[in-house]
Amino acid sequence: MSEAAELPEECWELVFEHMTHPSQWQAVSLTSRKFLLLTNRVRSSITITSACWALPGGLSRILRRFPGVKDIDLSSFHGNLGRPLLAISEAGIPLRSLTLQGQKGLPVEAVLILGQACPSLRILNCSRFLVWQDTDLEAVAEAFPFLEELDVSYPQHGFRPPRWIHFPDPSLCPALLTDSGVEAMAAALTHLRSINFSGHHMVSDVSLEALALRCKDLEELIALDCPFVSDRGLQQVAMLCEKLKTLAIGGTRVTPSGIKIAIGITKSLSSLNLAHLVLNDEVLFQLGDLHVPLRKLVLAGCKGVTSASLLRLVRGCPDLEHLDLEGAHYLSDENMAELAFNIPHVSFLRLNYCSMLTDTSFFCVLQSCKQLRELHMESTGLGWVTASLSSPIPRVHIHKLQLAWNKPVGDSTLKLISKLCPFLLSLDISHCLLVTDHGVAALCRGCLQLRELFLKGCKKVHSMGVSKDEYTSLEDLELESSGFTDAGLVAVSKSCPNLMSLGLEGCVRVTDVGVKQVMEECKALKMMNLKECQGVTLDALAWMVFCRPSLRKLVLPSSGITEGQRARLTRHGCELSRCMTC
Repeated sequence: MSEAAELPEECWELVFEHMTHPSQWQAVSLTSRKFLLLTNRVRSSITITSACWALPGGLSRILRRFPGVKDIDLSSFHGNLGRPLLAISEAGIPLRSLTLQGQKGLPVEAVLILGQACPSLRILNCSRFLVWQDTDLEAVAEAFPFLEELDVSYPQHGFRPPRWIHFPDPSLCPALLTDSGVEAMAAALTHLRSINFSGHHMVSDVSLEALALRCKDLEELIALDCPFVSDRGLQQVAMLCEKLKTLAIGGTRVTPSGIKIAIGITKSLSSLNLAHLVLNDEVLFQLGDLHVPLRKLVLAGCKGVTSASLLRLVRGCPDLEHLDLEGAHYLSDENMAELAFNIPHVSFLRLNYCSMLTDTSFFCVLQSCKQLRELHMESTGLGWVTASLSSPIPRVHIHKLQLAWNKPVGDSTLKLISKLCPFLLSLDISHCLLVTDHGVAALCRGCLQLRELFLKGCKKVHSMGVSKDEYTSLEDLELESSGFTDAGLVAVSKSCPNLMSLGLEGCVRVTDVGVKQVMEECKALKMMNLKECQGVTLDALAWMVFCRPSLRKLVLPSSGITEGQRARLTRHGCELSRCMTC
């Protein structure tokens, strides 16, 4: 070790830059003070929470500790957003991207100051704000004139225009983003390459026309759930934005004829989202016949699609890597077998709510799609015919399975998964009511690399079903409303030594005893959700914060806690909240 430590710092920096997983950073930084300083230096992204203000030196000290930071995430910060923005401005770091997702509003003055201090900002995420107005968008455009990627999607104000309104009327709700704000932004942000204003109900074709005229470098346009966007705006974008590669217009007033014209003009699309639109065979036939180089296609909830037109489409797009067919009730096991054979390069496939698909489709997809890494099959017929499968299937390299809400899925399905998916990293079998401890135990014997396991609502699962140090790779365990008790948590503490996140919301039989056992044994634990765990007392909460220095977020049970008690606990760097999202 002493000889290796004598290597030049530049060599070690190159090594650390290739470590992408958080556990790798933590293990290295604990080895020596030199490695701690080097990992801090090469780290390019950090997440800032409200608890940072309670630490000695606050945010300013944190920013000095990581001089190489270029990407900052403030989505978990709650309070006056202007304070951290001003602290970032004073630090003078070469900021590249800033995430403000889920905030109440935009502190305009602080944003303008940040723009002067950080002209290097190129990516800004302001999605899911409580409110978003024209003045906010104009302030962003003024502060960051060289911005390239902007996300202002899905504001949370809850306003939806009445169905009888055919044109946007800002007088219905003045505090909304309108075409005027988008026009002003488009005139200022001429270098914009990506814009996402999904969910803004007062934005229309006027905004698309302004973007098409002003932003010649536009490569990505995402305008989902914008009810006043129609064929006219789409065709303007298709004609004027020659670099357009990503187009998402699901949930708009775009018609099949408008899509057909736009596709005929724009032949360089690599990503197309038509979710919840009314389509027809003619449009899908054209997509396939033109051989549009699509790598991502979303047809979730679309009407007018048939298995024949879908098959013809995928045959014309042989390079598809991402395919979303959620709600495709027309698909049967027979259709799925033919479809899977024609998407050999797909790595992501979503088949949620395809009610006619059973285990036959599940194993057919695993066998035919050799490059598949992520499969979603929630609320399907999975689990009905597992016992009838006799032909052997070779092991697959899939990393993520989302199989929640398949009520027939039980231990027999999990045993097959453990044999076929040895490289599985994430598994969600929430609300699969027949799963028991025996099925969970089978997973650990076959899926040795499993990092995430979701068992929400699995009432028959009371424990991990294994002995000490069996789930050594598991980092995230979600047990919301499951059958876990203190005895089950004792098993978790023994079998999951590297656990980082534990969700116990609604586990009413859990008490201080089980929670303390987990805290003592799982030394890397950073997040715990105890919402509605009535058996956990305030004394146990204080003990957890003091006992486990790694703890960063603790969701409180319903038991009361005063502001004074909250402040004392927060000083130790742990954020206390009422839910996972606040």
